[in-house]
Order: sequence, then structure tokens, then C-alpha cells
Amino acid sequence: MLAGAYPGYPDPVEHEVRIDTLVDAGIRRFVNLMEVDEANDKGQSFVPYQEIAEKRSPGTTMHRYAIPDLSVPSTNLMNDILDSIDASLAAEAPVYVHCWGGVGRTGTVIGCWLLLHGLAEPESVLDILQGLRNRDLERGHRKSPETREQREFVRHWIHRETR
Repeated sequence: MLAGAYPGYPDPVEHEVRIDTLVDAGIRRFVNLMEVDEANDKGQSFVPYQEIAEKRSPGTTMHRYAIPDLSVPSTNLMNDILDSIDASLAAEAPVYVHCWGGVGRTGTVIGCWLLLHGLAEPESVLDILQGLRNRDLERGHRKSPETREQREFVRHWIHRETR
């Protein structure tokens, strides 16, 4: 599993190169946490990438779980996201989890996934996330998850509701 920022790019050639690089690295499912109509800070819509990924490797999928920027999902939506990641990994289909910047929503999901699988404890999960982000030269200095609400959601995820 990999996690980070939106994998595309406005320039069509660079966009295809970026998607091809992830698919060539083995990614077979993209978990997109962005809203359908989300735009960048310049008001530009994000360029779709699913068709490029499928063309590069048939069967590659993109699943969208829309979470508004700077907010948290419902418990049920987080359960659905984590179930989707786990199902993909169980099928030996590597996953790329992303939102726009790869910091807030992505960090929230990855933190909850780490807790769910016993790879972190509520007291250490945010430090572990920060350690995983150290190699991100562009955004590694930013706190992840981004907002206080997101960090609290993660720290308390161990107490999630059962379905």
C-alpha cells in the first residue's frame, strides 16, 4: 500500500507518466478520497486518471470515497474505506490511497488502518504517521492528519462502532 497526494498532473504528458509510474510499481486499486467536483487552489478541476490506469493494466480500479477537504468521514464511511483497502490487499492488488495533498484525509485513513491492524496504538499513531511521512520532501513537514478534528478521529478510532 502506498499513500500520498493526488497522483495526476495538469500537463497531459506528465499526468500519464505519473499514473503509469504507479501502475508500473504494481498499484491496482486507487482509493480516491476527493469529492467529485473538487478543484485545486487555482480553481482547476483535477484530471481523471482511471482510464489511463486501466489502459496500462486492465483490471486496475479507482474507488471514490468522497470526504470533504479538512473534515472526517462518518464511521460507516471509514469502515467502507478500510474494508475496500483490506479486500484489495487480500486479493494481492496493491492500493494507492490519496486525497488532494495527501495530508489530511489520507493521513486520517492511514492512521485508522494502522490502528485497525494493530500496527499502532492510539498514543503513538500520530508519531508513526509522521515517521512514515519523513521521506515526503514536499509535504513531509506538515502535520498529518491535518486538522485537530482529524487527529482526534484517528486517536479514537480504536473505539469505532461495530456494524
